[in-house]
Formats: sequence, C-alpha cells, structure tokens
Amino acid sequence: MTIGVFCDEIIKELGYDTVDKKLDRRNIIVRADAERAELMGVIAGGGAISAGQSHIRPTKGRVVNFPDIFYISRSTPVQFDTSRGKFFSNMPTDWLSFDGNNGIRVVRLAKDNVGSNYMVAQMAGAGVLFGSLESAQLGGQIGYEIEGTKLFYNNMPANQYNEVLVTYIPTLQALAETDILPCDATFAATLMAKTREAFMPQRQIPQDLANDGKSNP
Repeated sequence: MTIGVFCDEIIKELGYDTVDKKLDRRNIIVRADAERAELMGVIAGGGAISAGQSHIRPTKGRVVNFPDIFYISRSTPVQFDTSRGKFFSNMPTDWLSFDGNNGIRVVRLAKDNVGSNYMVAQMAGAGVLFGSLESAQLGGQIGYEIEGTKLFYNNMPANQYNEVLVTYIPTLQALAETDILPCDATFAATLMAKTREAFMPQRQIPQDLANDGKSNP
C-alpha cells in the first residue's frame, strides 16, 4: 500500500468526498506520522499495540530491532567539512529514533553488497575521545557519529568514496505519497484505525460546503 492510498482510504472511510476541502492527504500524513511514532514506541518498550495505550516510551537500555519493512535505504553524498576537518554526510531525510535504536540500521559504502565495508556506529564525540587511538578502536574500519542531521566519519580515507548508503527508519512526512507505507500489514491496519479515530471529532462538526474555507468579507 502506498502512502497516498493509505490516506485516501481514511478519507473515504470518514465519509469525505472529492470536493470537501476540510481534510486532505497532507493532514492525514502529519497525523499518521505522530500515531506511527507512538505505536513504534510501544514496540520499542516491549509492549503490545492496543487502542488504549498512549505516551509509551521505550524501556531504557533495551535494544530495539524493528522488522525489515520499517526501514528504507537511500544514498547520500560524502562531503568535507573544512571547519571540522572531517568528512560527513547529510541524512537523506528525517528519521525516527528511540532509546536502544537510533533509527539507523546500517551505514555502508554505496557499492558494497558484501558487508565488508559496513561502518561502525560510535557515540557522538568519539573522535575527540579516542584521539590518536581512534584507528585502533575501529580496527581499521570507518566509524560514524550522529550529530543533528549529519553523519560525521572517523577514519574515512580522503577522496576515495563519493557516497554512502544509509538504511534507516524514515518519518512519513519525509516520504512521497507514491512511496510504500514502511510497515507490515498488521501495523498498517492499526495505524489506519488510530489515525481515522483521531479525525472523528472533526467529522462530527456540521459542514457547510458552500462556505467552508472561504474568507469572510
């Protein structure tokens, strides 16, 4: 199911028609994104998804592994930060992260299909902490640190790699409406039900299709 189809199904189930401007796909995506993060928080916390749960946070120290379908892979260029003297990449889009899971499954060289050049996730500031021992700590591998929306690399060879491939959990707002909804069928059904439920109070408001959305004179 694409994100656009997901949105259209909710709009149809709520009884809106094609000329009604009170609800569109973007409204659905923004709300579904929030509901999806909450439901994934339930999974991250080791709980089961149920209609009565809300504001659940991941269990501290618990390692979270979501199914493959929750992730996407996108390439991003390797650039050089002259002020930091380090190579870096911008994350391809916004992404979700939880305690025990930074939202990034793996960072690897874009043309590597074997796994020999997967990069090592490090805590922010690892390059400063290890200093001259950085190379020994990584065992010759390339490491990356997450700082905001950037991945800064340690041990990245100069002028050797043009791009990396990042496998991560995207936000729905970062994707196109033609992209596949990144979750399994059971999760999608729960997400659709919770998103539809969130719009029910709005649906109860009487509509005036002749005047809604028009500016007052």
